[in-house]
Amino acid sequence: MLKPILPIFLFTLMLSACGQTEKPSAANEPKETEKQAPETEDKTENALKFINGYVDNAMKMAEAVEMTEWVNSSGLVTPKFKAELKRIIDEAYESDPEMGLDFDPILDAQDFPEKGFEFVSIDETNNLITVKGKDWPDFVVVLKVATEKDQWLVDGCGIVNLPEDQRAER
Repeated sequence: MLKPILPIFLFTLMLSACGQTEKPSAANEPKETEKQAPETEDKTENALKFINGYVDNAMKMAEAVEMTEWVNSSGLVTPKFKAELKRIIDEAYESDPEMGLDFDPILDAQDFPEKGFEFVSIDETNNLITVKGKDWPDFVVVLKVATEKDQWLVDGCGIVNLPEDQRAER
């Protein structure tokens, strides 16, 4: 009975002695402090999570979380995006304390596709992602993504952090 096991045991012992069964050394593994490039697929995935989460919140009507509060609690946007959205809203209320903005700065519109958005295209050079409404295909929004904290985050959308020439045409 021991004969078939003996060659396997000897082979395993020999590999062990040569270091072939050891785990790679820590020198070969990436250090935690080294930044890993975020996956390219995350560009579109995180942009869609953000814009569709935003629409889901807006569809809650009276139970919806206020826009800046929702954005500030999102882990899918950059601090720069949060600051610019606040600046836009504050400036609008300074100009017109009763009305503020008369449109949604994230969607750059008053109305929006209630079923959310789907991916259309990506401009890899400028990290611009174009999405369209699932139930309103002519409604297009452009989002800009940037890497921060080793992940792709939304850095621009609608009129927030996007120059006019990069926004969706209306």
